[in-house]
Amino acid sequence: MVWKRPDAEAASCPSLQYETHANLARMITTIAEIEGPIHVDLAIERIRLHYGLGKVRGNTRVKVVQAINRRSRQ
Repeated sequence: MVWKRPDAEAASCPSLQYETHANLARMITTIAEIEGPIHVDLAIERIRLHYGLGKVRGNTRVKVVQAINRRSRQ
């Protein structure tokens, strides 16, 4: 299946580093519904593309991984 960018409305912030965990969880759910199941790195890649970033690293990457882990436990 071809990946399709999550709805831009899903992002509440123009910057990933300030995005809420709730909105990240919604984006992760959308990505998983389209492609699922997927590897954490691929989910991060999709979110990175959504925000138009070159890389996701440091605290921002930790935040995304935490949102993915929380979402996967639900």
